[in-house]
Amino acid sequence: MLQKVEIEKMRKLAEFLETVPPEDFDLSEWVEREQRDPKSILFGLVILRRACGFAGCAMGWAAHSGIFPGLRLTSDGESITYAGLVGFEAVERLFGIGKNQSRFLFHSFRYEGHADPGYVAKRLRRFAAIVERRIKRKNKPSMSVVAAFWGFGNLRAITNAAHLAKNAAEARERAGWRADAPIMAESVSTHHGPP
Repeated sequence: MLQKVEIEKMRKLAEFLETVPPEDFDLSEWVEREQRDPKSILFGLVILRRACGFAGCAMGWAAHSGIFPGLRLTSDGESITYAGLVGFEAVERLFGIGKNQSRFLFHSFRYEGHADPGYVAKRLRRFAAIVERRIKRKNKPSMSVVAAFWGFGNLRAITNAAHLAKNAAEARERAGWRADAPIMAESVSTHHGPP
């Protein structure tokens, strides 16, 4: 599963979020408000509606900006869509993550207080770094792989034998046997303890 996580997309979104004005950011809605041009009558003398910019959550901003091909706002402007999926399922497909991870990164309930775009960007970068470290760790050859490469059939048996030999040497030393003392045939046959 880790190999499927789109780390670079997370970093790209984090970098983009650093440019989003905090006052136009709200994790509780995919889209808080659509961008609108001002509306006026009488040749522009009477303004009926002021212009306003786009506002939304991290993924709403990503869809609005077009930084990820295929990610867009739904036709009603209420959610996001990607690869035929809507909402958090679209997020999961885009980043190659599961349900819990998508909620952890992008759901307002997973943040204490109001999360601004910089805080979400920081969480994305931390998450990407953790995934990257786990992938690197997972790709390192294990001792069993190394043992198989060098022709050791059963690394566990070899390790256990080494531990037994070490423990036996330590036990002999505690009992007063010296490792460098010669073993005599008569002492072996008549004595079972220290000389």
